[in-house]
Amino acid sequence: MRLTSFEQRDQAGFAVQVIIRTTMSFRAEDSKKQKDWDDARKKLQQAQELLVRSGFYSSDFDPSLAAY
Repeated sequence: MRLTSFEQRDQAGFAVQVIIRTTMSFRAEDSKKQKDWDDARKKLQQAQELLVRSGFYSSDFDPSLAAY
């Protein structure tokens, strides 16, 4: 999938935000994997912050508006 417009990038950013929120709201089915979920969430959050700062998304992008 190519994200050639800011609109497409913003939509992808909302999808990333939904994944972040889901991993915050639910526990891993296998408790042994919870640390992996936590690590993945932290890395996704860091990546999201970097993408926002770098101008990957439009100037109107607000990840707090992502609905799940």
